Amino acid sequence: IIILFTVISFILSTRTPRLLTFEISRKGVRAGNVLYPYSLLDSFWIQDTEYDDKILFRSKKPLSPLIIIPFDSTQTNPETIRDMPLDFIDEEELEEPLHQILMEYFGF
Repeated sequence: IIILFTVISFILSTRTPRLLTFEISRKGVRAGNVLYPYSLLDSFWIQDTEYDDKILFRSKKPLSPLIIIPFDSTQTNPETIRDMPLDFIDEEELEEPLHQILMEYFGF
């Protein structure tokens, strides 16, 4: 099992990451080609720190409970991002799961 995990980790670490475009509109949140309408989202939270800018959406879907979208607060004002979903869903403090933080740290 350890060898299999090592091989899979190596293969995944050598792939170039794919770039996704994100859009927050009156229809919902689009990540790449996938649209998450507000009817499938419970709440959101903007995480704007010195090193890390993200908007987190809590989904009603059990298999993808948190949608995390990175953004650059030097290019996009967090208040501008906040205005659109606030018309449709609640703002609630959310935290990124530890496994997600670790995956980013190790480059996955």
